[in-house]
Amino acid sequence: MSNRNTGNKRDQLLQDVDNLVPPQQCLNLNLLVTGIIGSGKSSLVNTLKTVLRNSGEITNIATTYGQHMDSTTLKFQGNQNIGQNHQLYRANPTFDQKMHCVIFVVDASSITEIHEQDMQKLAEIREHIGSENIPLRLILTKVDELDLYSFGDLSSVFRSRHAKQKFDAAKRKFTLQDNQVRPIANYVTGPNQNLAQDILALIAVKNILEEALVYIGNNT
Repeated sequence: MSNRNTGNKRDQLLQDVDNLVPPQQCLNLNLLVTGIIGSGKSSLVNTLKTVLRNSGEITNIATTYGQHMDSTTLKFQGNQNIGQNHQLYRANPTFDQKMHCVIFVVDASSITEIHEQDMQKLAEIREHIGSENIPLRLILTKVDELDLYSFGDLSSVFRSRHAKQKFDAAKRKFTLQDNQVRPIANYVTGPNQNLAQDILALIAVKNILEEALVYIGNNT
């Protein structure tokens, strides 16, 4: 794919995402990002902020276990809930304060090596959101660290046999459908944006926002 065509694809995706807005009765569109330590959660938040801002430079708004701008990253301690005295606790949340889509972040290179304890934690989260019919998406991060992806050939992510093996492993492990799993190469190093990385991220965020808006539409 030429740089011109790739650039046009990114511009179209940005426009598509910009056109996705919540209804008036829901002031916010909330996404919960979760996953095991080192899976790339904070980098994912930074990546999505980078591609949506589209200034050409990498954004760094999320740092581990801190709160920055419109992104909050928390460390959960075992089975401890957020208590009533926590600043983010809502005793009676309105619909626009609830989560509208949950995102599991998983390192593509270690999809088959997730510990049973971590799988149990994710299963408990999934059981809860399933009871509320909250949509779920799985983001496979770090695909650029595998032999699946070259920055000059975006299509290699979707054509590679090795990539398909990783996607299939993720679907089996989490019992998900094709449209619930999306690959991303997070921005971690380097000062500038990359077209191929932008498009992967925008495809994912468009899919996530569309699903969240369907959920909002069905519940308001």
